Amino acid sequence: MKIGIMRTSSIGDVVLATSCIRLIQETLPNAQILWLGKAPALSIIRDAFPKMECIEIDTSLKNQ
Repeated sequence: MKIGIMRTSSIGDVVLATSCIRLIQETLPNAQILWLGKAPALSIIRDAFPKMECIEIDTSLKNQ
């Protein structure tokens, strides 16, 4: 199973959203979790969950 989490707003929202990662890992240990987010919060996720794939969303290209 593959699960995507997208959280791009404030650092507080990102920290609160991390609780779902632990729940998913405990409930579905074979699930692949992908986190979509923006810097600088994305580096916190990468450090806290090194086995999880993290992809940075670049919103600077939105108006081009």
